[in-house]
Amino acid sequence: MTGKSRVVLVRDSQPQVAMVRYSDMTESEEETEKEWQKRWDRLLREGKKAGKRWAKEQGIDLKTISEEELYDRIAQFTRGH
Repeated sequence: MTGKSRVVLVRDSQPQVAMVRYSDMTESEEETEKEWQKRWDRLLREGKKAGKRWAKEQGIDLKTISEEELYDRIAQFTRGH
């Protein structure tokens, strides 16, 4: 196989096996991982912004509150809604 060719083996006119160059497959997996990582990073940034905005609305100073206290406040907030 050369380039980005693929071969499909058939039996009784039904596709049974697809052969793909290994390098094509690994490149595709790497691209998928990169795209997933980009989306994950974007979601983390958006979540951080939303969390800071929520804390400000609740009058919470993120510089002085402990992690445990913050989780308690979040739990109180979610129980109330």
